Amino acid sequence: MVVVKTIAGRGLGLLVAVREERPDVVVVELERGQLPGECTHVLGEDPHIAVLALGAGEQCKIYRFDLQGRDVSDLSLDGLIDAIRATLRIGN
Repeated sequence: MVVVKTIAGRGLGLLVAVREERPDVVVVELERGQLPGECTHVLGEDPHIAVLALGAGEQCKIYRFDLQGRDVSDLSLDGLIDAIRATLRIGN
């Protein structure tokens, strides 16, 4: 996996970056435990993208086009990578 772009903030900047870069995974911060609104647009536009959303403490969820957040319990680097890979396999 390769980080292709980092952006400050979200909103329109996130949507433009996703359209330009066509990533497999977008990593965002949860807003009060919820998926940020612009991520629903990202997931609706491209069903192949996964969104990894990190929250306070050990809260982490991974989302696909169905918008059902699945908890990620292993927050080690290897655990996050495994969760992303498993999610991408399921969606393809």
